[in-house]
Amino acid sequence: MYKSITNLALFFVVSGLLVLQGCGGNALGTVQVSGTVTLDGEPAEGVTVVFVPNGEGREAYGTTNAQGRFILTIPGTAAGSGAVPGEYSVTFTKYNDPTAGMSDAEIMALRSLPTPVSLLPPKYGDRNATDIAPVKVEQRGKNNFSFALVSQ
Repeated sequence: MYKSITNLALFFVVSGLLVLQGCGGNALGTVQVSGTVTLDGEPAEGVTVVFVPNGEGREAYGTTNAQGRFILTIPGTAAGSGAVPGEYSVTFTKYNDPTAGMSDAEIMALRSLPTPVSLLPPKYGDRNATDIAPVKVEQRGKNNFSFALVSQ
């Protein structure tokens, strides 16, 4: 009798988990979005890529790795969650670390932190000034974008 109850309970727990997994879906309706960023033809590492919706939607961001690759995430969701389908303006920012090479004691002794300096032309950080065309994230599509930035 005890074995039957245990098996029945286990059946309901597993069934419930399978139902939740199948029905849970993606509440935001996101799709995976990835891509590459180059600067003057070379992979650009440490660039923050932000997809800003042109209309309805939610902002999504990613940071490039050593190969210039990024994967988008919507703030407050799991890493790599993607973006909601729609049209987006894309911005790119990268700043130096003004405290690089300083010890914790040296940083603590500063009266104020030095201002970071942009390592990309300012136009790439302004969705209204950039020369990068808006992109369309599609429900069914590859959603893999390549962006070629130039320093001049």
